[in-house]
Amino acid sequence: MIPTDEERSQLQEFQQAADDVVLGSAEQFLAMLCSIPDLTARLRLWAFKLDYETTESVSTVIRSLTNDHPFLQFATAHDDSLYDFSQEFLFSVAHMSNW
Repeated sequence: MIPTDEERSQLQEFQQAADDVVLGSAEQFLAMLCSIPDLTARLRLWAFKLDYETTESVSTVIRSLTNDHPFLQFATAHDDSLYDFSQEFLFSVAHMSNW
């Protein structure tokens, strides 16, 4: 989705060589992407934000389940490894349900 340096230079050369030629829709889209400053960084930040929001919502559900479910309260009080396993399991199930 991110234009390569070669694609950028080819598009720029074409636009300089042919001022009166109208670009096709794919080339117009590519030109628009090339005009966005720091596109790679922005897309990475956007992906991180989406993933963070999903993770945060899943964590809220897990915290709620952990606090309200008697088995998880027992596991928390008696065995850290069982508690860790149950949280990992719940997180995996919740994460899979979001896909």
